[in-house]
Amino acid sequence: MSAPLVEALRAMEGRLSFHMPGHKGLRGELELSPHMDVTELERTDDLYRPDGPIARAQELMAQSARAARTILLTNGSTCGVEAMLGYAARPGERVILPRASHLSAVSACALYGLEPVWVDAWADEGGAPFTRGQDVLEAIRRHPEARAVLITRPDYFGRMLPLDGIAAAAHAAGMLLLVDEAHGAHLNWLDGRTGVYLPGGGEAERRVSALDMGADICVQSAHKTLSALTGGAWLHMAAGVDGERLLRMVALTQSSSPSFLIMASLDGARARMDERGAEELKRLCAWCEEVNAACAGEGLAPARGYFGLPCDRTRLALDVTGRGISGYEAQRALDGQGIDIEMADARRIVMIATVADERDGLERLARALRALPRGAGSSSAPRVERTGRGERRMGLREAALGPCRRVPLERAAGCVAARALGAYPPGVAECVPGEEISKEACERLCAARSRGAALFGLEQGMCVVTA
Repeated sequence: MSAPLVEALRAMEGRLSFHMPGHKGLRGELELSPHMDVTELERTDDLYRPDGPIARAQELMAQSARAARTILLTNGSTCGVEAMLGYAARPGERVILPRASHLSAVSACALYGLEPVWVDAWADEGGAPFTRGQDVLEAIRRHPEARAVLITRPDYFGRMLPLDGIAAAAHAAGMLLLVDEAHGAHLNWLDGRTGVYLPGGGEAERRVSALDMGADICVQSAHKTLSALTGGAWLHMAAGVDGERLLRMVALTQSSSPSFLIMASLDGARARMDERGAEELKRLCAWCEEVNAACAGEGLAPARGYFGLPCDRTRLALDVTGRGISGYEAQRALDGQGIDIEMADARRIVMIATVADERDGLERLARALRALPRGAGSSSAPRVERTGRGERRMGLREAALGPCRRVPLERAAGCVAARALGAYPPGVAECVPGEEISKEACERLCAARSRGAALFGLEQGMCVVTA
């Protein structure tokens, strides 16, 4: 019997993972077995009408996250982003979205007929996009009619935009603050004084999660930095949010038969972190700093050095251009040594470290990093500029749901996008439905594809545009 996917997954055994999921495939991290794969029964509870073990699991997680209420998600943070945007605004209303938002935010606008107010993204030539706090505050000031503002924090590189001022401005304008904290499930247990890098020194407050900093709703992917199965996430809400209505929004895009194995893994991940997570995170931060120190003088610099934002110390992001190579070349070299990393771009590599990692694995990573090849590429400092975006030609929902056709990406300039189009990771749209695809965007995406980046928004290798 041929089972190519099964065979491919079996071949992953023995590789060293600095990639999600956070359990790293280690036996003992997930105490699950096939008999636990059940459906809604009186003794197992129902996620959409919880009054038993699911309800209790959600209550315990809410306590750990200091939330008024928590909903278990089995369709990942994508489902949570869509649910909280659908909760915050009605069809035709505006929401403030950074261009550096995950593509699920674009999908939510198409699904619910929301009108995005875009906040410009900034990026260097390596393609690492980020949002400036002052640009978000300016969007709130200029668009007081918006119903909500969405922030992504932390991002793939571990950068954490300060939320205090944004929360105050949003609430003063009557808006909800929504946070895509997919990469920050561990922040519920992280001590900000030891687990956050602050440019120029200083000391972070003890608590660093989005809810602690004033968010109304946030979503966290427990499969990214904790031990939950892929697809496991939490949707947290502060006091004042209508939990029943938010649950109804979840049911619109999540399966009516949510996986009990995924929900059980969420419960187990929370229990483990409640028991010993804070201490394990403190130890992990120290190990990651040892990796950074081991790379010093090797042409490998912590990427946080020029971002100018607080950074999560558990996230290993290194600029490899000091060795004269690109992040893609470094990724291929590490792959050849049996090490899988989370992502690469033209300048950097990113590795996800979690409490499932052990010291010998991080030491092996450090040795592999020091053994990376050297090349003749440029090691100049990054040039940070505002990223471009296409001119809007029609409504986002109209373009996304209307008739479309496919054209080669090389010939898509001047067409109107019918799908969000960009490189993944980090999953940020270069152009969104309804916008004209510029020549510059085509050139950037073609160049990214030639370097080995995966593109989203294509069908059979073709760009999807309006008919």
